Amino acid sequence: IQSVASLDLTASKIRVHGDYHLGQVLWAEGDFYILDFEGEPARPIEQRRQKQSPLKDVAGMLRSFSYAAYAGLFAHASTRPGQFEQLEPWARDWQTWASAAFLKGYLAAAGNAMFIPSEVSQRDALLELFLLDKALYELNYELNNRPDWLRIPLQGILDILGVRPLVNP
Repeated sequence: IQSVASLDLTASKIRVHGDYHLGQVLWAEGDFYILDFEGEPARPIEQRRQKQSPLKDVAGMLRSFSYAAYAGLFAHASTRPGQFEQLEPWARDWQTWASAAFLKGYLAAAGNAMFIPSEVSQRDALLELFLLDKALYELNYELNNRPDWLRIPLQGILDILGVRPLVNP
């Protein structure tokens, strides 16, 4: 992971959702509605109110696709445990596709906005940092609440670090 501290970032900070994921998006009446703007509940209110890079929210949504893929896989494998390993590559492919489609659409809509670093390497390094931060936050959450789901943030951390996938859940 490239050191973000060494980058000369010029992008503006803005107010962000702070806990943006699929569960915060509602499709109704032919439109999308974004809910619950209070930020991550475990973070201090002062931190949640600070202006930040919107790539933090982008990272939250990208990590959410991982949860969606694995939640479906876990549900299916709960009655067919032998199929987990067979279907996991398909879940990971869906996650990759959904993430790429979302990121492409987000960046196209943002265009040359001042809140996105104009240099692609800076944008990618910052997004990677936020992805790692979110996956570490998830790891702590799952350790305390759903140990059976630890695989999801652990796999995300390994992916970010470029380590091969986990084997056998």
